[in-house]
Amino acid sequence: MIIFPKTTFALALACVLASPLAAQDEAIDTLTGDEVTAAIAGSTLLVTVMGGDQFREYFAPDGSITMTGNYGAYDGTWWIEDDTICMELVFPSNDDCWSVALEGDAITLIGADGRIDYEKKIITRSDPATE
Repeated sequence: MIIFPKTTFALALACVLASPLAAQDEAIDTLTGDEVTAAIAGSTLLVTVMGGDQFREYFAPDGSITMTGNYGAYDGTWWIEDDTICMELVFPSNDDCWSVALEGDAITLIGADGRIDYEKKIITRSDPATE
């Protein structure tokens, strides 16, 4: 049996309590539906997924989404429901709603279970087709 000094145990416990899993229990301030629309409508977001692949999402003011990345271009729709953003994507097939937190240009999508589902970044507040 290994016996650790009290200071080592206290340091290990402090690291666990400061971990992202513990921090996720803290409440995150989320935007209202109007604030989500103001932040996202007309913006292009950069999304990095596991493995490092990146794609861009353009959220048109008319409620359409265009995604472009390594795998081609895909379309979908977005809308505000209560104080959440909802998206229906053709590929990958997805239809869900999330609460939104915004800090600077960093957008966090939070699922109904309170977990962080996606982190995105606003890279431009314009239509990439007109740039």
